[in-house]
Amino acid sequence: ALDYYYGGLKDKNKRKNTVGRSIKTPLEKLLTLFETYEMGKHLRVKLSLKELEERTGINFSYIGKILNSRGLEPMFGARERSSNLPPEKVQAIERAYGLKFTYSDVAYFLGLSENPWVVTCHFAEIRRSGAEKIKRKHWLFLAKQEFGTGTQKSDYLFYRTASQIYELDDLAREEKIDFPDEEVAKLLEIRPKCVEHARKQRWRIEYDLKRLLRVLYSEREGDKPYL
Repeated sequence: ALDYYYGGLKDKNKRKNTVGRSIKTPLEKLLTLFETYEMGKHLRVKLSLKELEERTGINFSYIGKILNSRGLEPMFGARERSSNLPPEKVQAIERAYGLKFTYSDVAYFLGLSENPWVVTCHFAEIRRSGAEKIKRKHWLFLAKQEFGTGTQKSDYLFYRTASQIYELDDLAREEKIDFPDEEVAKLLEIRPKCVEHARKQRWRIEYDLKRLLRVLYSEREGDKPYL
């Protein structure tokens, strides 16, 4: 961690290169990353880049670059995961590209939340191929809505979070119970304002969710905004 951190400080004129980017990452986070990585290897516990992000606070896309700069491989290799992805999920990712949903939202609804970077990789391949020119669709209503300072994950409302809220609401309606905004927010680890906004704008957000699910699962039955 120290080698990586100070490697980015040696030459201020080289801040734009890969190692130079390390100066943007606090030393404390880097120490946590390398300690977690080494502990995982010692205990033979494989942690995805997303799990490392949750434990360190460093964006998972940068974690891969940091590890690569030190000659370390991710615990789950990108090639291995990508090649093992079922063809139907690859096709679903291709259909979802251009719909403006975030890669994390697409990954969530495809059951790939532990490794959303797989979706990112496929999106990047599509961009490089130029196929995006024929798939640009409508802009979304939500994309991601910020509440609070925007410095924490709980400050944001994403489509995947809204989907969970609506599923809880429908379940509560069936059971004839009530879930106040505060309880749902605590359960999903988001701000109550996120829940309030999702509920008030359900008719608009739900439309986008249903559209995404129809794209991901072309033969899907039912018309609910969650799986």
